[in-house]
Amino acid sequence: MKVRINTYVNLRTELAEIHPYNNPRDIYFSPGDIINVAETVIGENYKGNDLWYRLEEGGYVWSGADNDSKITVEPNFWLKRFGLDLLQQQFQQKLSNVSISILDTGIDEMHLDLKDTVNLKFNAVSQNQPTKDADGHGTHCSGIIIGTAKNKISGVAKGAKLNVCKIMNTSSGSFTGMTVKGMIRALDKVGDQSDVISISAGVNQYDKELHDKIKAYAEKGVIIVAAIGNVSPEDRTAKYPAMFDECIAVGSLNNSLELSDLTVRNSKIDICFPGELITSTLPNDSYGQKSGTSMATPFIAGLAALMKANNAESNYAVFRELLKDHAVLKQKEQFQYYAIKNEKIIL
Repeated sequence: MKVRINTYVNLRTELAEIHPYNNPRDIYFSPGDIINVAETVIGENYKGNDLWYRLEEGGYVWSGADNDSKITVEPNFWLKRFGLDLLQQQFQQKLSNVSISILDTGIDEMHLDLKDTVNLKFNAVSQNQPTKDADGHGTHCSGIIIGTAKNKISGVAKGAKLNVCKIMNTSSGSFTGMTVKGMIRALDKVGDQSDVISISAGVNQYDKELHDKIKAYAEKGVIIVAAIGNVSPEDRTAKYPAMFDECIAVGSLNNSLELSDLTVRNSKIDICFPGELITSTLPNDSYGQKSGTSMATPFIAGLAALMKANNAESNYAVFRELLKDHAVLKQKEQFQYYAIKNEKIIL
């Protein structure tokens, strides 16, 4: 696995520790360097981060500095790191019976890594228009969940059925086109045909009709996974539907598995998963990196689909307990949050 360095970092030769005699030749890597990583290991806890990389050539590199992610991981890294690729192989045949719906900006369904994955599509913004993705946000999230690996991106739930609902035209700005009514229309369209629904979007205010709709589908066994929201200069508000008890609320971690600065702090967060500098599909057969709770959410939605493949009767309450079993309680600036453990996930 190749990993790109983002800032200066020392090579530690004997142990995953920082002591001064552990780099006798004063070897270091510079921004832009590519290193060959054999595995991640737990080493010395320095500045709250104990995640290290053991290199194929020998030696160790610490993965974080000053609360910033210093390593940009290669595509599909997190699948391998948490064993999601192994789970996908284990439940590959059963995944064809699992249906995932993405409520987002649409999809480029002709992308090399997304072609022939779409089962149903619906535009809740303009109901007679196609679900073409002019923004890229929905295509990016789709790759994380369902990427076919025909070229580059392998999705967590590769092989599952995909329903696409366009609930917004863009993922940011004042003209997204997203409304509560549109989200409800999307849920009405795909709710009864979904095992898992992934929503990397939300609204600031509580809406009873939306809540009732979410509760109704959750009671039927649909697992709804939603992003808690990103911090911006204009908005630090946790989003609905993530705030509903019947949803799995997702925050983002950086590449050192610490809380991303961009994650909205809220006690409703069920789990935080890596969501920074995630490489996935973009329109017109391209690829790129995006960061946010939006990127962490489809990883967790994909895991929910794997659980559904393993046990079709499982629901959001069962999934929440599974996440707790694979989470560790951490703290940042007096805010406590649950982060995915640095270990393989077992179903």
